[in-house]
Amino acid sequence: MVCPVTTARGSRDAMRTHGTPGTGVEARGAPAPPTGTHHAPRTEVRIPKRTRPTATVPDIKGRWRKTSDSDAFREYPAEISFAADTYRTAKAPGQMMIWWDAGIYRVQDAHTVVISTATDEMVEYAMRVDGNRLRIDIPKSGTITYERMEDTR
Repeated sequence: MVCPVTTARGSRDAMRTHGTPGTGVEARGAPAPPTGTHHAPRTEVRIPKRTRPTATVPDIKGRWRKTSDSDAFREYPAEISFAADTYRTAKAPGQMMIWWDAGIYRVQDAHTVVISTATDEMVEYAMRVDGNRLRIDIPKSGTITYERMEDTR
């Protein structure tokens, strides 16, 4: 990608660079500057594609207990245990079907986790780990919070 560069004279040009003055040959087909005039040199700068800043990927392995008690989260497990690539859960007494029962997961980046559901669909969730708290954003329901039960790292 070519970025605009402001020269000392204040002009901006994203695609042109000067070749040898007076020869009529200019980079990228730009016209030659008039003979006898002084132009500040223009520089073409290439920048790598924009990427997200790299952040430390959190380690969520271990046992977590749900601390959110809203009815919006009744279909999510009371406890969840993350191992290397799999997870298993435990229901609360009287809890019926749970959306995350057991399966696989992947921490995609510092803010995203992908979890298989009871229907084996892989669903991407926004997440945050703050010390011993794991917060997962559930679409249309809000943020469910789990607290670490033991440190198995």
